[in-house]
Amino acid sequence: MVYQSPYGKIHYDDYGPKDAKTLVFVHGLGADSKCFIKQVVRFKKTYRVIVFDLPNHGQSFHFEGRFDYHAVGACLIGLLDELEIRRAVLIGLSLGGHITQHIAFHHPKRIEALVDIGSTPLHIPLRRLTYYRLYAILLISYFLPVNILIKMIAGKDRGKTEISKNFIMKRLAEQTGKREVLDTARVMVKLARKGIPAQADKPLLIVHGENDNKTVKKVGKRWHENTEKSVYAVIENAGHVACLDNARGFNKELAKFLETLPTPDEIR
Repeated sequence: MVYQSPYGKIHYDDYGPKDAKTLVFVHGLGADSKCFIKQVVRFKKTYRVIVFDLPNHGQSFHFEGRFDYHAVGACLIGLLDELEIRRAVLIGLSLGGHITQHIAFHHPKRIEALVDIGSTPLHIPLRRLTYYRLYAILLISYFLPVNILIKMIAGKDRGKTEISKNFIMKRLAEQTGKREVLDTARVMVKLARKGIPAQADKPLLIVHGENDNKTVKKVGKRWHENTEKSVYAVIENAGHVACLDNARGFNKELAKFLETLPTPDEIR
């Protein structure tokens, strides 16, 4: 399916009962909506499930300039309007987690809850030294051969299993491309340094794989400890793409979290 946003075409899929609670899944850097295929299969019988390709990824449009969080937010809210969805649970992986936090802050009335997979809190800006270190790595990466860069991005802490490693490597090589991955990553790092004024006051599930990188694990636990309405879960035998690495474990935690939220009738 295609939604014609003011910026370009957004490729999306819409599953499940139209009157059920809506789950919107937002993928990470260099991936596409297919990384949530196992969540679609698990949840489409009882929830309305929306998956889509971010701009610069998959079959969606590509920005002429820099990746734009506000534009992405406008695209998603426009898609919800098009589908007559008033409120949704946003589920974001890595870059997708930053996007969902950004949208929830700017459009709080449209968001019921948030699920962050392998992401970091956007309302706590990156430390200056961390920002400069990451930015320098990105600049150097422009000069690396694409095959080496792809292996670095899909390395051991990006995916515990061969399924997620191969998925990310294939998408990076065949769809997204080196320059757009790095350009988008630079925007991501800059926003992480700038941050947002505050996190949205919404129920929050913070989840990551037990083999994700040290920063994600350390920050995720601290984020939960400092956030009143949050739930924290670690997915065994999973790396950065926990929803693919151990879909059964991730789906179990997501289902438990969703059961704590009001039903559509209770919201009305």
